[in-house]
Amino acid sequence: TVAALNIIFSRWGLQASAAWNISGEPCSGAAIDGTDIDSDPELKPAIKCDCSYNASTVCHITRLKVYALDVVGQIPVELQNLTYLTSLYELFPT
Repeated sequence: TVAALNIIFSRWGLQASAAWNISGEPCSGAAIDGTDIDSDPELKPAIKCDCSYNASTVCHITRLKVYALDVVGQIPVELQNLTYLTSLYELFPT
């Protein structure tokens, strides 16, 4: 998961927000607490995780927010590695 996020961000020329840990466990801090990533303009890009798997011992990234970052290019194939992803928050706005 960390490798996939790093590759995706690298391809898009993005850096993770300071609110979460891209070098270790990304499902920490704002990714798992009550932070509303939709309403906080400072959190971009941002992720949300669901940590209810295996008796709450395993977390999976379920949301990826890359809104208003002028991301251009192809959708990275590494997104397929985020198998629990259910939401790409306005990834490519019209």
